[in-house]
This record gives sequence, C-alpha cells and structure tokens, in this order.
Amino acid sequence: MSALHGAACQANNRAVSLPPVRVPPRFRGPFRTDDHARALYSEGAGIYRVLPAAVAVPQDVDDLVTLVRWARKSGMPLAPRRRSRAVRRILA
Repeated sequence: MSALHGAACQANNRAVSLPPVRVPPRFRGPFRTDDHARALYSEGAGIYRVLPAAVAVPQDVDDLVTLVRWARKSGMPLAPRRRSRAVRRILA
C-alpha cells in the first residue's frame, strides 16, 4: 500500500518535497518514507511513475484496518498493491 500525494509527488520526473508523513498509530508493519523505498515502489507501480509519500506493508488484517482508518481520517489516499518483487526489495 502506498500513501500517495497524487501528482504533487512528481514534477518533471523528479521527486518534490512532501510534508512529513508519520506512521499511523498502532500500525505494526513496515512503514517507510525514505527515498529508496518510495522509488522502488513507484518503479513497479506501472507506466506512471508517481512517487508515494510513504510505503506501508500491513502485517495482517488488523494492520490493514488501522491503515485504512488512518487514511480516511487524515485524507491520505491509498494505492493497494500485491506483494511484488519491488515490495519484497523494499522489505529486504
């Protein structure tokens, strides 16, 4: 899953400054905001290279519910992804 800031994440194929994104309370899975994790996620996200504000990988259903509630409350959009090679590299 990715917390996206939409088109504001990208300007002329370069990352732009984003406001800090904090890990949702009670979220236990990996939650990364570093450039490396964001770039790996966007590399495998399809033809449109939109850099997410963060990459979150829920550990279980409770983590997923926590993440969805946090996104709804904060107004942060989510882009779900299956566990791909890019996501496995983020976790490595």
